[in-house]
Amino acid sequence: MGFLVLLYELLFAAFGFAVLFSVFRGLISVYNQTLQSDFRMEPLPYIFGVYILGLIGAYFLVGTADFVEPLNLLRIVFPLIFAVMIYVSYMIFSKPMFSLVVVACVAVTVFLQPLGDGTPFHPLPHWSVQILAIIFGSIFCLGAVILNFLPHTYILVQIITLFGLCMLGFIGGTPLYIALSAAILIGALSGYLFNNYYEIKINFDDISSIVTSYLVLNLLLMNLGEYSFPSCIIFTGIFWGELIMALYNRFFVSRSGTLQENTPYYLAAEQFNLYTLTTGIIRIGIISLFIGWFQLFSTNQYSLIVVAILFCIWFDTSLGHKIKGFGSLKEVNKEFISDLKQNIAETKKLLQKNKDK
Repeated sequence: MGFLVLLYELLFAAFGFAVLFSVFRGLISVYNQTLQSDFRMEPLPYIFGVYILGLIGAYFLVGTADFVEPLNLLRIVFPLIFAVMIYVSYMIFSKPMFSLVVVACVAVTVFLQPLGDGTPFHPLPHWSVQILAIIFGSIFCLGAVILNFLPHTYILVQIITLFGLCMLGFIGGTPLYIALSAAILIGALSGYLFNNYYEIKINFDDISSIVTSYLVLNLLLMNLGEYSFPSCIIFTGIFWGELIMALYNRFFVSRSGTLQENTPYYLAAEQFNLYTLTTGIIRIGIISLFIGWFQLFSTNQYSLIVVAILFCIWFDTSLGHKIKGFGSLKEVNKEFISDLKQNIAETKKLLQKNKDK
């Protein structure tokens, strides 16, 4: 069974990649001839179209019998409508109104998910879990733009999250329908990135990142009643690490610039070449995937989430500020301990100075 699941995932990913690779290669050829961009050059409609094909294909190929909480058509169709609503509202509404639309779409998506025995964080009442999921999802979607200064940084982080869902599908931790939907989205995003890796000719704009994040979020939220949602949170740890450090840098270190300009990946992109940057992201992602895998077998639904985010903050900061080429774990550990000792020493000096006064 495991081999068959892996085969299905590879086929879905390959289909998404082949279609989008061909489409974007053709669009780039047109661009090279005309040197003009128009609506045809928008990547999102093509990614969205292939994603819908994946949803349909997965539904008829493997069905939804392995869901703990039954999957109905509303949970499949409504998020697609909401994705279109988010895309259109970005073009016609002001930024505050657009943000409200995104929050509303996320909220309805959360309330569409049935909460049963597989719901995480059991001591909490269901309504509080739903509120936390709405906050989680809204920030995840609206904050996507902080990673989109380069398509590589945004898309690689999302591919890592989606790969986590595929991994869960392979070991039976999430329904196969969700894993195959994630796989075709991996292929679609990879098809775009492959064509725009060394030279970006088709821009992956902010609304594309927000809507894509919403599509990823919908797959994550489908696991709210499937026992595996804590692992899904861990798979998004890179995003949360970047956001936390961007807020810290913006308000306590640089005190200037946008959140995007204060992310560790932005700082790393200013220092290192593209290969070093993307390799660093992939290495950090692998750690997140392993922690998410361990979470699936853990009875504690909180601690590993915190540990994963702390690890992402640690490694992201090392990549962005300290270690050229993101060296070995030993180098990162040495640098981290050195910084920690320095901070403790400075704190002691400050406390002693205040005491003397």
